[in-house]
Amino acid sequence: MRNLLSFLMLFLGISAFGQIPTDKALNDLKKLNTDFISFKQKFENETLKFNSLKDQITPKSTQAEREALTAQGDLVNKAQEDLDRTYKIAEATKIFYEDKKVSKKDLDENFSHQHTINTIINTTPEPVKTFFFFGDKKVIDEKDDIFKNKTVSAIFDEILNTNIESYLGDFSIPKKGAKIEYEQVTREKKFLNLKKSDYKTNQYLYFKAIKMHAFEGSLVDIRLFVTDDNNNEYVFQNKVATSLLKLSRLSHNDFLYLKPIKINGKDIEVDGKKIEEKKIKFKFYRIKLSDVLDYTPNAGNNYVPEDEVFDFPLIKNDTLTNENAPAKYKVISDSSLQNTVELRTYTDFLALFGNAPNGIVQLEGKADFFVSPFSIPHTNLFLFKKITPFVAFSKIESDVRNLTLESVNATTSKIKQPLEILEKSYLRMGLNLNVLTYKFTKEFPFDIGIFGTARYLIADLPITESTAVNYKSIGLGGGLAFEFKRFNNFGLICRTEWTNYDTKGLNTIAGIENPSHFVVFKNEAEVYYSPYDNKKQSIFLRFRSFNDATPNIDDAFYQLQFGYRFSIGTNKLKQ
Repeated sequence: MRNLLSFLMLFLGISAFGQIPTDKALNDLKKLNTDFISFKQKFENETLKFNSLKDQITPKSTQAEREALTAQGDLVNKAQEDLDRTYKIAEATKIFYEDKKVSKKDLDENFSHQHTINTIINTTPEPVKTFFFFGDKKVIDEKDDIFKNKTVSAIFDEILNTNIESYLGDFSIPKKGAKIEYEQVTREKKFLNLKKSDYKTNQYLYFKAIKMHAFEGSLVDIRLFVTDDNNNEYVFQNKVATSLLKLSRLSHNDFLYLKPIKINGKDIEVDGKKIEEKKIKFKFYRIKLSDVLDYTPNAGNNYVPEDEVFDFPLIKNDTLTNENAPAKYKVISDSSLQNTVELRTYTDFLALFGNAPNGIVQLEGKADFFVSPFSIPHTNLFLFKKITPFVAFSKIESDVRNLTLESVNATTSKIKQPLEILEKSYLRMGLNLNVLTYKFTKEFPFDIGIFGTARYLIADLPITESTAVNYKSIGLGGGLAFEFKRFNNFGLICRTEWTNYDTKGLNTIAGIENPSHFVVFKNEAEVYYSPYDNKKQSIFLRFRSFNDATPNIDDAFYQLQFGYRFSIGTNKLKQ
């Protein structure tokens, strides 16, 4: 602006006095020529530095390196502005003096530069553009909306629904009407001494059918249907879970039981005498599981259906498959990705109707990996049954996304409420370890679990008004879980958990004081429902509370979420 003002004053002064000396014009251009050369050299030097820094920027570059590039770009733009402005003034000066009859040749000799006016460069480093690559020339831009983009939907549908089957093993059952030997278990009545005695009856019942519920590697419910000589039906049942993978090896030690009743209308006898005539208490009948069921895993496929009901024998062409001979059923599992990985999406009501930074949309994914799907013998107690890796992403609105800071002194700030690290984390990953699972008996509609957990969280920490960095934390803890079932497809899961979170070993940010480790007391209740014929369409209502358990701290936040499972793994089997 000052240069333009000087030029106007020059123009008015010359116009006022009329005659323009040639040496005056040449001196003005010589001065502009000197300035132009100086600005051009400065512009070239600053541009060289900028390009050198730019070449060093990679997706892994630090925030400081990116800020240095931006600052150098500002210097380039300043030098460019000076260079362009000087050239514009020189060209206007030449036109003006030429119009006043000063020789064009003399003017060009004193300022002969040819210069193209440049556009101000973008000093912000270009963001790395990320694509998902699925082979066969299928790529998806990371910014595509996965819920609306047709290409994305088609690719994920192809991946999730690819028809992949695994041959797990064989179930074998006896022929229809096969003779099944049973035993009676009695105890002698003695004061403070109950002596157990097992007696083979040398009597038989006849096989009719068997129904089983396989859940997470075990047969948790087995019901054997048999008949007597008069075609009366009896139901023998298991008392504790039986490992499916160990069934062929240990089933001779597992039994199915029936309460004391008359079979064939006969009273119970011991050594040819009615049981009432002796000081013996009749306990129950039992049948060896190995006499009615066998399971042989396919070599190299020691895997199990996660949740499935089996009802043998099957009917084919209106005839029982074991009508004339024992039957064997090959178990083939659908092992496509959608039957292995559980994906959920949640919407948080508190975020929708208020200003809570709990994530308007939250995506979660997890998968169970079985470690020891075997109960302690003759109990319903499982130790270290499975581990469950998980990942969750929350979309948090930008105006409440960043952690809140407060000043400690003139040069240092700290996170105002450490619990915000959980509340505003947009990415969480880790795993849960099922330490113990216990059920009193199979008839109880609930079970108890103890679990351990490890979590890695990332939130945004503001450095400047326009810049934020990733703030990381790790949590280690454990808790109790209770699952109550109203029906097989409708139930309630309650969890309570204590987790210690630490940030010091993961963050070193100038001017930021990391909080001390803190313990969070978390409670969660989740109601779930799914149609019997399609568990992939499950819905959830989940309430969570998070409380900072640090003494004299009263921080807490809450989540009320409605969720939908759009890909879930309960293996569908062909029998």
